[in-house]
Amino acid sequence: AFAPVTAAATFGSSGRNILSGPGVWNTDMSISRTFPIRENLKFEFRTEFYNLPNTSHFNNPDVASVSDSNFMQITSSYGERNIRFAGRFSW
Repeated sequence: AFAPVTAAATFGSSGRNILSGPGVWNTDMSISRTFPIRENLKFEFRTEFYNLPNTSHFNNPDVASVSDSNFMQITSSYGERNIRFAGRFSW
């Protein structure tokens, strides 16, 4: 189906945008709670979760060259789970 291009400045007979990478599914969540200490003194605690279910996000496959040994293979991923905590005093 794929072969190296032999003539310069030719693109072959394949269609445009026929190669696609894996999709990305991401879920983020934030939880916050405000604690009143006095009438005009408050403390807010906040937690943020990025990529909550820790789903792998794969990069697009290597399509640079048909003769490459990694052609159409996914060789890396990104997107580990991150958790952030924050506290804030308001007066």
